[in-house]
Amino acid sequence: IVAVLIILVIGGYAGFKKGNDMINIKKDTYVQVKEAAFWMKEHSNKNDILFSISYTQNTYYSDRETFSYSELNESQFTRKLKELKPKFVTVSVFEQHPQYAYEYQQKNPDKLKVANAYLQDKNPLLIIYEVNYSAIGKIS
Repeated sequence: IVAVLIILVIGGYAGFKKGNDMINIKKDTYVQVKEAAFWMKEHSNKNDILFSISYTQNTYYSDRETFSYSELNESQFTRKLKELKPKFVTVSVFEQHPQYAYEYQQKNPDKLKVANAYLQDKNPLLIIYEVNYSAIGKIS
């Protein structure tokens, strides 16, 4: 009985240690999404709308109505920009985005401007674009 208890204690401790190490490794995953949502909360009004593929996290941390555009093609995305008039649009490496999302700002520099970016080794992990309301009506 003592040998079994020793094995259980050692095995339990090893499992606990491994689980704790995994939690510590992953605890900062998506931290940029959290920080970006807090930033957008500070730089928007309660009734502003946000676009983000990280819908759940963004809605929770920003406390703003958030729409995902993951299922939209480029023309649908453009229509939704005109229709909903979001304050900010995020693009990140943390979620799978439609290909056009990575190129949209370059094609429409007057419509989306970089408001904030989260980098790692000079590579963007998450970019927050502010929608230019004066140009949004010109989106075709």
